[in-house]
Amino acid sequence: MASVKKQVTYAFQSQKYASSRQFYCVLMFLVIMYVMVVYNFALTYFNGDTLVSAKETSVEETEFIQVIRNFFDRDYVSQRMLLEERQILNEKLKNYSLFELEEPISDADPSNIARTYAIVPPNIKLEEKLRVVYKKRLAACVIEKNMSTVLASIMCFLEDNKAFAEANRTITGEHFWTRFCKDKNEHNSIEDLLRTTHTKLEDWIMFALVRDPLERLLSAFVDKCILNRESEMDKSCYGCKQNIRCFVRNVYWRAKSFAENHEKNYNMEDVHTFPQNWHCSFKDRTNKMKIIKYYSEFKERKRTYAKIVDVLKEADIRPALISEVLDQIMAGSTYHTTINSPEKELARKKVTNSEDLMDMIYSLYYHDYLMFDFPFEYKDVHV
Repeated sequence: MASVKKQVTYAFQSQKYASSRQFYCVLMFLVIMYVMVVYNFALTYFNGDTLVSAKETSVEETEFIQVIRNFFDRDYVSQRMLLEERQILNEKLKNYSLFELEEPISDADPSNIARTYAIVPPNIKLEEKLRVVYKKRLAACVIEKNMSTVLASIMCFLEDNKAFAEANRTITGEHFWTRFCKDKNEHNSIEDLLRTTHTKLEDWIMFALVRDPLERLLSAFVDKCILNRESEMDKSCYGCKQNIRCFVRNVYWRAKSFAENHEKNYNMEDVHTFPQNWHCSFKDRTNKMKIIKYYSEFKERKRTYAKIVDVLKEADIRPALISEVLDQIMAGSTYHTTINSPEKELARKKVTNSEDLMDMIYSLYYHDYLMFDFPFEYKDVHV
């Protein structure tokens, strides 16, 4: 009897130990699988084979991805490496003379301008093109003729710099129709960005570049009507060919009609010339959107670059990447640039020496001048 009881006890203990071994084996298997998943995710993230986007994930998955990213960011980039990168960047900024550049004080006085033409209304909804760096919660709203191609390329580079470089792309060598990040880090509204990333407006750093209204208009005229790199002459430029007076009048009356009739149809020239305050939902983002002035002259443009560097540093972009951005944007211009072109200077003289055209421009861009603090006078005006 005792022998039977002993055998039963032994069998029971053996079964218990076997169950324990099975349990620990299963647990070990799960731990190994978890480690492999995390490891593969990290490899994918650093190799840049795919763009991990919060667009395709749930809230829980997004939070998990962010935790993993933060962990590997700290692990992959040592504090010593970051310190060295910051020192190198600081020296480079000194060489570029980007330190302590102040915005010129505007003495704009809207009471001195003529009022022959009706002022075009502000804050009409036109377009809102966002280019983002998901992992840094950084978003740029691009406005055509305000360094838009370069700004979009900067954001593309920062989103996945390794893939960008491996594709033999450069920041100043991108074209709109063949851009590397097409449909990858792009949104057509802030609402779409927040909805697809399951985030709040407060989570993001947002900025936009704005430009002197006349400079932007002249740049659009030269690009679309004279240099005309993208379309046939008779199919663009409102049919004005190289007539700046025809061009300005078309922009004014089309913008006025668009604002009053809430028309939905607009063309490429409209996007490049309609008031800047119609872009980026500026009215609704007054306290959120950082405004950076974009200057046409090379000697003044360093102010623009300095402000962009400040935003990138605030977003905790690695110093080495900021340094690379600076190297590329200061080394060349895009194929759209019209800076220092003789055609632009001639168009400027024709406009600024015409009281009628200047009155129309002031009425067209009145709220741009006020909202973005640009002066209401130009050196070449003789009226």
